[in-house]
Amino acid sequence: MARNWLISRRTALKGLGASVALPLLDVMGWADPPPGAAASKPPVRLGFFNVPCGLVAANFWPKGDSLSAAGELPSTLEPLRGVLQDCLILGGLDNNPPRLDNVHASEVAGWLTCVPLRGSKNDGVVGAATSADQLAAQVLGKSTSLPSLEISLGESHSGCCDAGFDKLYPSTLSWSSATQPNPQETNPRAVFNRLFSSRQSLRRRINGPVPAAAPAGDAAPAAPVVAGSQDPSLDQSMLDLVRENAKSFARRISADDQQKLEQYLEAIRSLEKRIVAIERQQGEAAQEAQSRQSGKRGYASSPPITVTIGNPTRYDERVRLMGDLMILAFQTDVTRVCTFAFSISQPWTLSYPELGFTDEHHGLSHWNDEPSKPAKLAKVERYETEQFAYIVSRMKGLKEGAGTLLDSCILTYGSGMADGLNHTLTNLPTIVAGRGGGVRPGRYVKKCNGVFADLLMGVLARAGCPQRVALGNATKELAELG
Repeated sequence: MARNWLISRRTALKGLGASVALPLLDVMGWADPPPGAAASKPPVRLGFFNVPCGLVAANFWPKGDSLSAAGELPSTLEPLRGVLQDCLILGGLDNNPPRLDNVHASEVAGWLTCVPLRGSKNDGVVGAATSADQLAAQVLGKSTSLPSLEISLGESHSGCCDAGFDKLYPSTLSWSSATQPNPQETNPRAVFNRLFSSRQSLRRRINGPVPAAAPAGDAAPAAPVVAGSQDPSLDQSMLDLVRENAKSFARRISADDQQKLEQYLEAIRSLEKRIVAIERQQGEAAQEAQSRQSGKRGYASSPPITVTIGNPTRYDERVRLMGDLMILAFQTDVTRVCTFAFSISQPWTLSYPELGFTDEHHGLSHWNDEPSKPAKLAKVERYETEQFAYIVSRMKGLKEGAGTLLDSCILTYGSGMADGLNHTLTNLPTIVAGRGGGVRPGRYVKKCNGVFADLLMGVLARAGCPQRVALGNATKELAELG
């Protein structure tokens, strides 16, 4: 039966102190478009995924001139085999404007700005440019509750870093202006709460605001937690707060939409449980550590602790949890723009013990001084790609309209440095996943006719955000995207 009514895409389930955005339902569009009307399409979403310290060329670039899921793949690309037809490998893209002496500052702050960074040693000057994600957010953010979302597995810092330049450079991807870096969410709880911003924690209201900063080297703090509690920082499940509204809403929609709604709410429940499990695990670890320190007293003091997402949880668990939260934000149209730093501020201390060694990432990127380093670095870079492949695969498995969520996305993955050994900024390793805006994946372009800034210009244009003024050193929109 034809439908001639619809509800707003902004419709949300509401309860006491909670608001839960909804995924795209049939009732939110024309199930049967009226004569002469085109069916509405989901909006394009943009994700920018950055990995630190470059990628070894021999392990990244395909050996031939084409891409085939049935053929041989270099080790870093192997995890993408199952979604290779949804990926575009782009070679020959340079991002090499005049730069600071510290290439780690340029590889991060310059990745989405493509400008020479201002400042000299120890002068305290910070100056980049509005980054590509924020140029998109200025347009796409007008239609969403969050203009953009900034996620990181490492914490932003300020002060001086290696070579005397401000730490904001090597720890900040997203810039609202030349002098305004965007803070990043490093804690899943903070991301979850931002997605449901009308909810306020009872404990937080009682205990007061959470401290704005953690001690140096720690991740950003979340809500206070009592170690060992059954539900560390949720007063009540988000879904319990909106249950009655959900039941009422479900009675008014089709069976197909009811199934989508049920699956979506179950996914939120699963995310809540995963966050709680991580918090509980870390609460128990903190309690155990405190007990060891208090051994002579014979008891362990258990004051409320600050929850951080870090060890003892595994790196892949944290990336995938953050990835699921980003997917949730895209799926519910809370935001259409996200930057996602796999680790930017502390590659000097980041290690992956689950891979069987504890060497830190930055040291491994200088692999020519020890015979065991190349093999270890290859494992790390493959490990990173495995996490991106998880996110791409998850999006591909989510139906949206006539296609999938991935079909409406442009996901740019890579590093702002080509070679961690020599600190080069030419031929940046770059993958674009998704089909949003007419991107044509399933190809390997060995030598693009343009620079990295041209790629960003092309991505913005295909997302409906064409730029009148060139981004960085761009001269055009990269044609090889389509």
